[in-house]
Amino acid sequence: MHPYRRLRMAMASAPGTSACAACRVLRRKCTAQCLFAPYFPPDQPQKFAHVHKVRSKLVYTTICFVLLTA
Repeated sequence: MHPYRRLRMAMASAPGTSACAACRVLRRKCTAQCLFAPYFPPDQPQKFAHVHKVRSKLVYTTICFVLLTA
């Protein structure tokens, strides 16, 4: 599923839930020990979507670089 579609789904979630934005976008259960919760509050899902998009591009670039240099 496209990250922005996940973002729209996360933004449409029930406002009473306490899942952080990262867990909402990734569709995971947010626990009390969630590492993302302090950095991605529930009311700012677009913040995590931007970070997730950049990170996935970096991972793809790294994999391509490793494959080309091997």
